[in-house]
Amino acid sequence: MNSELYEQPFYNQLLKVANKLLSTPESAEDAVQDVFAKLVERPDLLNGIDNPKGYVKKAVYNHSVNVRKAEARREEKWPAVEFAAGLEENFSYPNEVTVDQEAEQKEQVQLAVDALQHLSDLQLQAFTLKEIEGYTTKEVAQKLSISYEAAKERIKAARGKIRHLNSEKIEYFLKMQSDRIH
Repeated sequence: MNSELYEQPFYNQLLKVANKLLSTPESAEDAVQDVFAKLVERPDLLNGIDNPKGYVKKAVYNHSVNVRKAEARREEKWPAVEFAAGLEENFSYPNEVTVDQEAEQKEQVQLAVDALQHLSDLQLQAFTLKEIEGYTTKEVAQKLSISYEAAKERIKAARGKIRHLNSEKIEYFLKMQSDRIH
């Protein structure tokens, strides 16, 4: 393998490439190290490459773009995570329940929180308005300033994910919550 790839000046060039794209110097260094780790695992990647430095620089750039996209997706998920955590904190239990009933209800709340964290922010908004707050699909569309069809699709996608994740338990929990609110 080309020893110039592992020299400090070239490494510093790669860090500059990654730093331009990523939010912290640590994530930039991680991105560069990820590319080098891949090269160590698969030295054959550079076989037949006329310009190994250019190849590695492009690999760092591409990997940094992918890392930045993943960071952005995680940032978009935070509203859903915060909502789900708030749901768990604000869930009210009936006054007279047995220890077993309370444990079952806590399990159902946790299932709901887990399922809701898997929804996109857009799905979560539509689903919450429809299933928790009791709005019609038409009202959901108006509140979110989207078409009726878009609201319907978001709600349908959210329901599909939730069913897939937790089946009947989550539906029972949502019915209990909806009944409690209305």
